[in-house]
Order: sequence, then structure tokens, then C-alpha cells
Amino acid sequence: MVERGSGIAVWRQIGASLADDIRNKLYMAGEQLPSEPELAAKFSVNRHTIRRAMGELEQSGLVRIEQGRGTFVQEHAIDYAIGKRTRFSENLRSQGVLGHLEALGSQTLRAADIAKHLGLARSAPLVSRTSQIA
Repeated sequence: MVERGSGIAVWRQIGASLADDIRNKLYMAGEQLPSEPELAAKFSVNRHTIRRAMGELEQSGLVRIEQGRGTFVQEHAIDYAIGKRTRFSENLRSQGVLGHLEALGSQTLRAADIAKHLGLARSAPLVSRTSQIA
């Protein structure tokens, strides 16, 4: 678990271990992590070391700390790049998200500002789709 004398700070090793657990879905989005005393016992360190590791995880956006309640895995926000060749399923798959898109409706728009940002002619018709991820 923790290798003392490895040249890597113990709190960093603990943070990396917990981050791996979160990425490997040992702790799911919204789930509460074990308490500081439980983690201190698990890693055989004091609570200050656990606090330092948790602070780092909070800074990286993996967890949120709620005073008096505990530490929770942050809900995953999906990075979604928009461009001419954006592929919904590929974007999700690359971030380890499984699911499918359900179309709820669509309409054709004339939106010069949006077309400009997409590198299209100002008069190009754009399709607006309303969807949900299931």
C-alpha cells in the first residue's frame, strides 16, 4: 500500500491510491468515502496525512469535502469538444462513460453566430437536436 522511504510523500501515495480506487469505480460518483479515522487505520498513518491527501483530491476535482458530513466522490463532468466531426459515442467512450443517446426532437435553425464558430457559411442551416443520455 504505502511505501515509506520510496522518495514519494506518503500523503501523495495515499491520494494516488484513492484516486485509482475512484477511477476503477471502487467508489462511485456521489458515494461517501471512508472517514478519516477509517482511512488512517487502513493506511497506518495519522489523520493529518489523510487530510493532506484528501485536500489534494479535492483540488483535483475528484472529491468534495462537506464539513460535518464527510468526503464524497465528485459527480463526473463530461468534457465534450464541439466541432465539425464531433462523435458523441466516441467522446463518451474515450472518457470511460457507457450509455446511449435518445433523440427527443430536432429543428433547423439559421444561426449565423453559431455557424461562424463552427467555420460554416453564415447562411448554412444548422440542426438543433434535443437529446438525453441514458
